[in-house]
Amino acid sequence: MSDVIDCDVVIQAGHEDTPDSATGGEGPLGREIDWTPIVANEAVRVLKAAGVAAVKETAHIKVTKQHYRCKLALFIHFDAPDSGEAGPSVGYDHASDAEAAEQWKTLYKEFFPFPDTWRPDNATDREKFYYAFKYTATSDAEFLIEFGDLQSLRQAKWLKPRLVWLGQLVAHFVSSRIGKGKVPKPAAFTPPPTPLFAALAAVAAGAPAPQPVGSPVPFATDPSSSGNADGHSKTKGLKGTLQKFDDGSTVIEASEALSATRADGLNATLTALCRRVKRGDATTVEQSNYSYRARVLPLSTLMENVTGIPTAAPENFQSTPVRSGVASQFGKNDHEDEGTGTAIMGLIQTNSEVFGASLKISIMAQLFGGDWRHDARRLGALIEIYFAETNRMVRVPLVDLGPAETVRAEVDLTWACDQFLGTQGQAHVAYRVLLPTGAIPVA
Repeated sequence: MSDVIDCDVVIQAGHEDTPDSATGGEGPLGREIDWTPIVANEAVRVLKAAGVAAVKETAHIKVTKQHYRCKLALFIHFDAPDSGEAGPSVGYDHASDAEAAEQWKTLYKEFFPFPDTWRPDNATDREKFYYAFKYTATSDAEFLIEFGDLQSLRQAKWLKPRLVWLGQLVAHFVSSRIGKGKVPKPAAFTPPPTPLFAALAAVAAGAPAPQPVGSPVPFATDPSSSGNADGHSKTKGLKGTLQKFDDGSTVIEASEALSATRADGLNATLTALCRRVKRGDATTVEQSNYSYRARVLPLSTLMENVTGIPTAAPENFQSTPVRSGVASQFGKNDHEDEGTGTAIMGLIQTNSEVFGASLKISIMAQLFGGDWRHDARRLGALIEIYFAETNRMVRVPLVDLGPAETVRAEVDLTWACDQFLGTQGQAHVAYRVLLPTGAIPVA
């Protein structure tokens, strides 16, 4: 048995990294094994930022048999009954845990909109005698949380956009329960009025809103790990859904679990989120939580069947002249790369599915001036890259620095950009940079 670890709270993402066939439930909008880490990662992130000694665990504890001594232990799950509709519930194996579980239920009932679906405590033996209880010795309580039924379409539609918010709610509960960290209660979640959300909801005057065609289908990309003497990184690949609509558009909503360690001391995880809305030959990509410095990435656009870089710059940008040069590829599946970009550009995890690019330092200095490292425009700039052989173009943020001054290439493309453009690791492209003329959001 491993040495006992002391901490304030342990939060386990149910089914994540399971060593056996216990992969959890699956519903029309996603899988339990993909949803639980999003909640647990956010809860632990918020708690650590508030000074709480929080530890994230997974189902791999079945192998490590790691034991913890803590105040509180929570085990995150979503229900998926064999028949009928279930709902939220809690599970615990000692009566002393009931008070804490009741406090959680009271908090969650303020927000969960389907009160008729709540199940009694210890609704199943698997909840009451949960295998991981034996690994935590708590001075307060330990219990399992079922957030709702992911097989129920009405519940899944409510739960899916709130996964990060649920992590924040859990963090507030923990902080309040143990009296440490002063994590505030999050406001009720409302979908953000992002351009993608607006595009999906927008309709022509008098026309009906686009309607889903069929059920969402699973969407996934491959995992990747990378590393060198400067650090290591890993992505588990995007996991989410693709939904078609009757106006011909498609929407991909997915998340990917990221982790990285660096020689400069970084040792962290992220749950990145993306939405890709494709209408005709244009795809708009919203990417969030790819930065270990909380940088907000501008929207990306992917274009097919174009004949070159447009003459006019988009609104709120001024363009540099179009240049031609060689573009190379870095980031995901580049096993010699450390996998996270420079802190100067927001410490973006490039070993991921992020759409982005980078330029040689000498070109950055030409574009932004000698003090380019402190020019906020670098964080809001976009680079347009056109590949004539496929008639495709991307408009993406700058996410790193490079290629090296000693190589021929001028532009580096992330894996996602390289795959969309079809440049296959290295090719001649045309490119220009769009410099923002307004304020730059940093966090």
